[in-house]
Amino acid sequence: MFKRYSENIDYRLNEMVSVGWAHITWKELCCWYEVNNVTKEVWLDIQSRLSEIMQIPLADIGANIHVIGVNENGFILAKSDYCHLLSTMIDKAAEL
Repeated sequence: MFKRYSENIDYRLNEMVSVGWAHITWKELCCWYEVNNVTKEVWLDIQSRLSEIMQIPLADIGANIHVIGVNENGFILAKSDYCHLLSTMIDKAAEL
């Protein structure tokens, strides 16, 4: 992985931690990790980075961060306390 891609990932994950959520596209992940498909290794790396950024044990990442709003374009990573709010917003947007 190129250094600039690593910095992009860290920036987006820091954004998610500070704002509460971040949208990441599948194309971004494939570009950043230089893969054609998002694999288990990609998710493990994201979890590891989040563990470092949030300064919580890796085992607790699943309880604090959720993947929501998955579609053909990408997904939303959200902190637990923002999940309900974002789910409501997504549902309302779908109705429009």
